[in-house]
This record gives sequence, structure tokens and C-alpha cells, in this order.
Amino acid sequence: MPVPQGLRNTPKARLNYNNDASKLKADLDELSPPPLSRNYQETKCSPTLDGSFGLYEDPSVSNRLPKEDPALQPNSFNEENSSHDGHKIISQKVKSPLYYGDLNSSCSNGQEKRIEIYQSAGKLSHMDQYCPSLEERLSSPLSPTYWDANDAIMKKEEEYNNKVEISRLTLCKRYDKHNRDLSNEMKRKSQAVIEMSKHKEEKRRLSMDKKRQEETEEVNKALKSWREKHERHKEKLDSKQREIDKKRVDLEREQKKRQEEFDQRLQKLKSFADLAEESRAKFNQIHDSFPHKTLFPEAIGKWKVMLDKISASLPVQLQRAAQYSSISDELLASFQSHAENSQIVLNNLSKQIVSIESQLKAAAEQKKEEEAKKAEDQKKAENAKKQETEALQDCGVQALSFALKERKSKADLLTQVQATIKGFITSSDPRMKQYRFDLQRAVNTPINAISGVDPDHLRDKLHRLLALLRGQEVRVGGKVVRADQVPEAPLFCQNLIAKMLVKKGEEQVSSLHESAFPIAAVILGLWCEFPMVGSLFLAHLQALCPYVLPYYHTRQEGQSNADYHRTLGYKVEENGTVEEQDKFLRRMSGLMRLYCACLVTAPPPPTPGGATRPPQNQNRFPHPHSLEHGWMWLARSMDQDPHPDVTASLIYDTLVTTGSQLLRQYSIQFIKLVYLLYKQYLPKLKEVAVTSATLGRLEIFLEAALKSGRFPEPDGQLESGFWFS
Repeated sequence: MPVPQGLRNTPKARLNYNNDASKLKADLDELSPPPLSRNYQETKCSPTLDGSFGLYEDPSVSNRLPKEDPALQPNSFNEENSSHDGHKIISQKVKSPLYYGDLNSSCSNGQEKRIEIYQSAGKLSHMDQYCPSLEERLSSPLSPTYWDANDAIMKKEEEYNNKVEISRLTLCKRYDKHNRDLSNEMKRKSQAVIEMSKHKEEKRRLSMDKKRQEETEEVNKALKSWREKHERHKEKLDSKQREIDKKRVDLEREQKKRQEEFDQRLQKLKSFADLAEESRAKFNQIHDSFPHKTLFPEAIGKWKVMLDKISASLPVQLQRAAQYSSISDELLASFQSHAENSQIVLNNLSKQIVSIESQLKAAAEQKKEEEAKKAEDQKKAENAKKQETEALQDCGVQALSFALKERKSKADLLTQVQATIKGFITSSDPRMKQYRFDLQRAVNTPINAISGVDPDHLRDKLHRLLALLRGQEVRVGGKVVRADQVPEAPLFCQNLIAKMLVKKGEEQVSSLHESAFPIAAVILGLWCEFPMVGSLFLAHLQALCPYVLPYYHTRQEGQSNADYHRTLGYKVEENGTVEEQDKFLRRMSGLMRLYCACLVTAPPPPTPGGATRPPQNQNRFPHPHSLEHGWMWLARSMDQDPHPDVTASLIYDTLVTTGSQLLRQYSIQFIKLVYLLYKQYLPKLKEVAVTSATLGRLEIFLEAALKSGRFPEPDGQLESGFWFS
């Protein structure tokens, strides 16, 4: 085992260091071996043999060797103690060498050294020990050889002691050399550790400096990049700000321009409105101041109504446009058209007055001539009577007479039906209210779902309505309803069906013309089996649109403007606001197209369970309101003076819907009627026209039809095999 490791494994080396010196000394004493006892005491004559390496000679004077002793010198020893493997070596100075001898010391280099032996301090050499003198020897009772033997023993003891001392010194030197080697090795390793630490510290410092430099460069690079990004972002923001400023300036300029344009348009609207109002005032002034108002044609009264309506509507539209700061080109054109039409009406009134005055003048001259010639007066009286008789038979009078008769008949029917079902409608019985509500749902649900996209779908809606009118059970919303629980229920359902079908024409057909034909098919299917439904349908239709007769109401004396417009078919609100002209024409067009679709649509095949059956050898009912009514409507309309705009619009709708079938049925006669319409009646329409759009559309249609000799088929018309597909 190496010496350092051996020293570390000793009990004393394993002691924990303690700052308390007394406690440390006690621990060391406890671990130190006891001193060797001797059987004899050191005296002058019997000196103690100090040959025990590492033994305590005297505990009271023993000293411990230090861990590191300097090299042993021949003339001196360290005064301090040295410890090796837990044993204590006592080394004391001697005054003079006792013995010189050549010993082979076990040094590390293997060389021989001369070692000088010195006497230990406190011990007696054999020279200094007490030896008796010759007289003492001789006087002693001992044998003469005793003293020789004693001298030999002492000499041997001295030699032995010298050998022991030499061995001890050799071991001490070897121990000291080993300690020095360990110290040097520890110093070398410590120096190497220090140098390595310094090298690592320097390397770490250089690495830290390099890393710090790299981080600094990265930070500088990032700062530079951020600065560049900031500059670019700032430049973008500046560019956007410039764009925003430019857009703001453009918007302000545009707003200013728009405001100037709005002011100009508003000024134009005001000028047009003022012009229309001025024309109306002049018209009323001229009309009221003319002494022969009874000689005015009926169109003059219509013109007056038109001017009153224009004068009432323009300020409202002007106020609305000023409120919303929006004036469209259509509104500006509408105001301009109204102003121009007002001027045209005023000019026409002036022309009529000039014409009437010239006629009156001519009549006065003629009267003078008649007074001068009695014979001629008698003849003229007879001719006047004859002309009056012919006037009674005039077609226009006949048409008006038929319209009045038909209107009165349908109005009476509607009044009678409403009086019959009034009790049922106004009943406050909760059960009756619920029953009435269920019947309304049973009627409204299939009517609202009428569509011509599929024959099965349309047939299902027709069958549901027929089943309800037949008194059969109909399921609506999970409930079963029958229309025969009270006497008034069937008539209530028939009237409600007719009213709702007319409403479909007013609301749906007016915006979607193709939908008129499936609705007409349902009307005819109900009409064939229940004629009352057809009569009520015509009654409600004529109440909303008297032009299907045709019949044009004249303003009665003392009749208000709102009441007069109601009789013409306009919708009038509670505050007296009259429906706009374009909306009115659109509603009338939808109702007229529905009526015409009923004329040209074939009745659907009969359904099982009906009480009424078709004639023998026929699989369909005869048409309850056939195409001849379309011819009669055109002829009667042409026999009467036209009404502004609405007459032209309804003639156009009639020709578009029924023209192809009228041509197919009446052939050349229908072409003659259309030619007469184009040549003679169209100029009358132009005289009373308020807007040019409707009249222009009719004129273009007539020219195309007369040029090609044919009329296009209407869009949405059901095919002949529709019900069997």
C-alpha cells in the first residue's frame, strides 16, 4: 500500500478537524497507543536501550514529528515530532557523534550513504556511564570476569543501539523524502490545477468576450434591422397618410361637387314643380272662367284630375328628396315629364276652348241662317231627331250600357253574399271564431302554394279546394275541417276563395306575369263545378279593377278627390294620399292579365267525387268564360273614350295574353280590329296620354304584330297536355 494512502487510512487521519485544541488533543491521545513499559529503570550502570522505532520513551517529554520535516542533516535534527502510520518517533539533538558506519540505506536512488550516529539527548553512552575504577573492581567481591562481561554487554548494547538508531534514521529519511515527494507532487498538481483553472478562466473569459461581442453585434444588427423596418414602416404610414389626405381632399371635392349637383337638381325639381303648379293654376283659372264648361269633352275633367294629382304629389316627392339628399335621374325625368305634361294639358285646354268657341261661333252663324230659312230649320230639326235616335243605338252607348248593367249585377251579388255571411263573420262565439279561423286556413294554405312547376302539385291544390267546397274533410295543420257544419260556411268559403284568388292577381301576377296561368287553371277548375265561385271572382275583380268591364267612372259633382280616385281603382290612405301612378298601373296590369289568362286557359279535367259532370261524350267541362269575352272587351274599349295611361296599358296586357289565340280563332277579322286600333284609336290614346312609356310600348307591339302578321305566345301558358304529363 502506498504511504499516502496508508497515512489516510490511519485512525488519526480519519479524525474530523476541530478548532477546539483541547478536544483535538484528547482525541489524539485516545487514538495513540500506550507507551511500552520497561522491566528496568535507566541508571548509570544500566542505560536504557533506545532502539524501539516509533515507541514512547517518556510520555511526558515526547514530541510529535511534523507532517513535513526538512532533510536530515548530519549535525542536527528537527526538534519537532513526525508521525508515520500512527506511531510517534522521538528525535533529539546530540552533542557529538557516537559512531560512524557505512550502511546500505534503502533510499529511492539505491546509493550508499555514510551516516553519522549521534547520541540521543538524555541518554548515557557507554563511555559516560559509570564504570568502577580498578581499585573498586579489585575490592569488589565479584568475579574478575564480571566486569569484562559487563563491558562486553555494554559494548553490544551500544552497538545494538547504534544499529537501531541507524535504522530509525534511515526510515525517517525515507519518510521525509517521501513527504517531500508528496509535497512536490501536490505542489505540482496544485500548480497544474491553478494553471488549468487560469487557462479555463481565460478560455471562459475569451468565450464570454466573444459571446458578448457576438450578442452585441446581433443586438446592433437587430437594432439596425428594426431601425430600417421602422423607417420603412414610417415611410408606409406617411404614404398612407398622404393617400388618406388625398382621398379626403377628393372626397371633400366630390362631396362639394355632389352637393352642387344636388342643389342644381333640387332647383330643377323646384322649377318643374312650380311650372306644374303654375300650369294647374292657369288650367283651373281658364277652366273655371270659361262660360261653356258643359261643352268640354270628358277628357278635360280627367286632365283636371291628373293636374290635381300631380300638384299634390310633386311637393311630397320634393320634400322627401330634400330630406334624404338624393335625387335620381328617374325622379328628375319624372318631374320634367309632369311639367311637360302639365304644359301639354294646358295647351290642349286652350285648343279645346278655341275649338269650342269656333264651334259656338259657327253655331251662332248657323242659327242665323236657320232663322232666315224656315224650311231648312224644319229639315235640320228632323235631321237632329234622326241623329239623336241613331246616337241611342251607338256602339259606345251600348258598351256603356252593358258595363253599367254588368257592374250593377255583380255589385248586387257581392252585397247579397256579404249580407248572407255577415252573421257568420261577426259572430263572437269562441267556437265559431275558431271554426272560421280553421276555414280560412283551409282556403289560404293551398291558394298561397299555387304553382305551375308540376301538374301533380297544382292538381293537389285544386283537389283540396274542391274537397272543401264539396263538404268533405280537409286536414289542415293536424286538424280536420269540413265546410258544412253551419249553413253559411260553404258560401263563406266560396267568397273567400274568390277574394283570395283576385288578391293573388293583384299581388303576385303584377310582379310575375307567368304565374297568372296556373292561378287561372285553379279558378276555372272551381268555376266549372261551382259557378258561384266564378261569379264572385268577377265581382271582386270588377270591384278592384272596373276596367275589365270596361267602365270609366266620371267625377260626380261635389265628389272629393279621394273618393273619385277610389272609384277609379286607386288605393287611398287614411290621410288622403293617393297611390302612385306606376304602382296603380302595375296592379291593374296584374288583375287584367289574370282575367285574360282565364279566357285563354283550358279548364282542367274533372276530378272524382264532383256533383257536376261534363256533358256526354266530353272529358272536360265547357269553358265558363270563353275567349269571345276578350274580343268583346277590345271592341267595347275602342267604342269609349280612353282613360289616360290605364287604357293603353290594359290593351297592351290583353293583346300580349290573348293575341295569339284571338288571331287563331278570328283570323283576318282580328287583324282588321288591330289595324283599326292602330290607325284610329291609338291617336286618341296619344291625346290623353300622360306618360309616353306605356303608349310607346303598345305602339311598338302593334307595329310588330301588323308587320309580321302574328302574335307571340304568352310566357307561362300551360301546354295542352299539362294535366296528363
